Amino acid sequence: MFLILKHGISKYIIEIKEDIRARGIWYYNFDEKNIEDVTKAINSCKNTCSELMYKPYNIFQKDIINVFLFSENIDEKMKNKIKLYFNVGDD
Repeated sequence: MFLILKHGISKYIIEIKEDIRARGIWYYNFDEKNIEDVTKAINSCKNTCSELMYKPYNIFQKDIINVFLFSENIDEKMKNKIKLYFNVGDD
């Protein structure tokens, strides 16, 4: 899977895709079944976003985590691991 950062209309968009045909300004290849790869992807995206962006276009770590939690490409078992790793509650 690829975590992709791209430009939208007056905003940045983060997506999880199986390929990088719709390439953005940054992408990260990761194994969606490996929690270490997923955390590296989240942290790498967070670091890239903090370097590239300024207010009001900031993307925070919680936003990136939500992309994973709401993605159809990530299974429920991995979503639960992500919640535990990043201490995300079920509000």
